[in-house]
Amino acid sequence: MKIILSAGAIVALLAGPCFAQVNMGQGKTGEWNDRIAEGERIERLQREKELDAAVKAAGKKIPEPKAKYDPWKNAR
Repeated sequence: MKIILSAGAIVALLAGPCFAQVNMGQGKTGEWNDRIAEGERIERLQREKELDAAVKAAGKKIPEPKAKYDPWKNAR
C-alpha cells in the first residue's frame, strides 16, 4: 500500500507542471483580434502608420557622409 501511495504522489507531482502547460482552449491564434473593438483596431493601425512615417522622415534628415568611412585607416 505504501508503494502505491508513493507512486501516486510522484505521478501527481509530475503531472502539475504538465497541466500548467495545457492551453485549456484559451488564447488561440486570432482570438485576440476578435476581442478588440473595431474602433480600437483602426486607431492602433493609424498610430502605427504615423510612427512609420515619422521614422522614415527622421531617416531622411540624416546627412550623407562626404568621405567613405575606412575603419582600417590607422592600421595601414
